[in-house]
Amino acid sequence: MGGPPIEVGPGDLVGGTAFPAGQAFLLCAGVESIGIAVLSLVPLPPLTGWRLLQLASSNTLGWQRARYWLEERNIGVVILLVLLVFPLGGGGPLLVELVDAISRPLTGLLA
Repeated sequence: MGGPPIEVGPGDLVGGTAFPAGQAFLLCAGVESIGIAVLSLVPLPPLTGWRLLQLASSNTLGWQRARYWLEERNIGVVILLVLLVFPLGGGGPLLVELVDAISRPLTGLLA
């Protein structure tokens, strides 16, 4: 039990783990919770980060136009799906890589 801490990100768990079933379940549940928390802070309309950005900004004509394009025309959902599905950097999808980069140090602190 005294080994080095394991840094695991959500992208590492996609292919499965080599742990026993109970440990794998708890590991997946913890990493998933951290990944969802990080993902919800992305400032795109279907996510909580967009609401936080709206609350922090003023209600100018530019913000009203951005809200119209991103919320009413669902451009934010399209952007989110493109970032989540298509690999843009050569590795995995860009949004998964971003969530991995942010959540990996957090999981290292938990170990």
